[in-house]
Amino acid sequence: MTSSDIPGERAQLIDFPFDSKLPTVLEDQSFGVNWPVVYILNSEKEAYIGETSNASQRMSEHLKNCERTRLTTSTIVYDSSFNKSVILDLESTLILYMTTDGRYELQNRNAGQSQAHNYYQRAAYQTRFNQIWQDLIDHQMARKSLEEIQNSNLFKFSPYKTLTVDQYRVCMDVISIILKKNAEQAGLTTYQQFEVPSDPIFVKGSAGTGKTVLAVYLVKAFSELAHYSKEDILSLSDRFSWLTEDETLLEEAAKLSPGFKIGLVIPVTSMQKTLKNVFRELKMASVKVVSPQDAAKEKWDLLIVDEAHRLRQRKNITGYKAFDDTCRRLGLDKHKASQLDWILKCSRFQVFLYDVAQHVMPSDAPEEAFRKWLHSATHIFSLSSQMRCWGGEDYLNYVKKIFSDCPPETRLSFSDEYTFSIYESAAHLQAEIVSLNQVWGLCRMVAGYGWDWITRKEKSIHTDPELFDFELDGHRFIWNSVQSDWVNSEHALDEVGCIHTIQGYDLNYVGVLIGPEVVINPQTQRIDVDLSNYYDKKGKAGTDFEEVRDSILRTYAVLCSRGIRGTLNYAVNPEVREYLKRYCPVVL
Repeated sequence: MTSSDIPGERAQLIDFPFDSKLPTVLEDQSFGVNWPVVYILNSEKEAYIGETSNASQRMSEHLKNCERTRLTTSTIVYDSSFNKSVILDLESTLILYMTTDGRYELQNRNAGQSQAHNYYQRAAYQTRFNQIWQDLIDHQMARKSLEEIQNSNLFKFSPYKTLTVDQYRVCMDVISIILKKNAEQAGLTTYQQFEVPSDPIFVKGSAGTGKTVLAVYLVKAFSELAHYSKEDILSLSDRFSWLTEDETLLEEAAKLSPGFKIGLVIPVTSMQKTLKNVFRELKMASVKVVSPQDAAKEKWDLLIVDEAHRLRQRKNITGYKAFDDTCRRLGLDKHKASQLDWILKCSRFQVFLYDVAQHVMPSDAPEEAFRKWLHSATHIFSLSSQMRCWGGEDYLNYVKKIFSDCPPETRLSFSDEYTFSIYESAAHLQAEIVSLNQVWGLCRMVAGYGWDWITRKEKSIHTDPELFDFELDGHRFIWNSVQSDWVNSEHALDEVGCIHTIQGYDLNYVGVLIGPEVVINPQTQRIDVDLSNYYDKKGKAGTDFEEVRDSILRTYAVLCSRGIRGTLNYAVNPEVREYLKRYCPVVL
């Protein structure tokens, strides 16, 4: 369905001076008194986005607001086919895109509707947004193309995103539980509060179900509630309706103090820098994005841990002394504790977002540590809606089986919107990723640890053609030259990322190089590994074969889950290529 299927004319952007005459002027417009519209109030540097069914009355209200009086122009977005559902959706979409675009600093204190709602012909109305956005660019009210915005970290991890139904449900439940617990401890001293036994909240979700978006949304929500009075919350009833409709919950929210200390814990180093940049761009400096090591140095009211399956134990790590010192300071047994225990020890409330299927390194906290707490946990939630991969849950489950002892019994095909293929040439695959990047942006090559990192300490890898890490089909490949935010780094398209640089990120297309460490077992004819070709020394030191094998195969399943539009593969070993041909089309 396209926007042409909707009755009515092309959406119009109509400008008016934002002054005392505006309410009267709008009374004479067909859309000014009794018609749903979206509007943008702006000056040279600031803007406010809203929706209303009575533009004249709403402008009168805004003209009494001191903050709004700094704005000079009112742009009405009008379409004769608009209804209330459409304008609520358009308002939240504009807030998200204009926040990311950066042309204006928005005065909006909320993101419009926080939960996604379906309505008649929604898909068709959403295609009309392309035209509206282009009109905003023509009006010099926006700078970036939709594609540029959609590929940015600020867009992907924005707390202004409208949540899916299950994200919204989990978010409201988590906030309600923590508000209740905090209110129950209001009469205790700080020491007594930290002596209350931990009752952590767990949120399970497979790759692409929006765990990071939920984590960011929760951090922003608690940061705001800690600074809002009861009156502030009531004034934002559209956003906090679930709070304002429950008097007890509203009173509990009002008990959060500005001193309520919140941290977002990110175990994956590359993602720490990415999310710090996101919050800095949103001018939310009060939000603390920290590593597990740094989190353990302080006391927190609430710690939200994203990618919690990557919390570490004392095994195959660098920095044993730092790990041991932290355990000693927290009164934990270094041989039994993991960073999960650190989080529980240094905070009053905890939310762990995790996926045990993405437990990819022997140094990751053991599944038993999670099972122990899950067994006694009173609050366990799940995310199921697939937000990243256009192949859906069917594809993700399919690729997990491919890299397991229980391969798919039948070959699946996916819609034209998702590409899953095996290439006969690594050089051809690399060229295709470069070509796709020119069209879509954000296309990258990744691989498992099947090659040594020869260039690790080299400074001139992109100026000296003789420096490279491995060669396939005449093409020389270089491992990632940076650890933090590699996906968006200057030379990322010319490099190959590892699991540590890509986990948690979205790509439009991902090219996966399956290294020589992956083989086909001649006895079982199942996929297997050869540790003599596995170059993660920390990953296999002192670890039994089965554990390393599981880590390697899980790594490839995770790498194959990064692509929104497609996953293109190449396998070094011919027998592995033949194995993959059973499950996906071949590209010569």
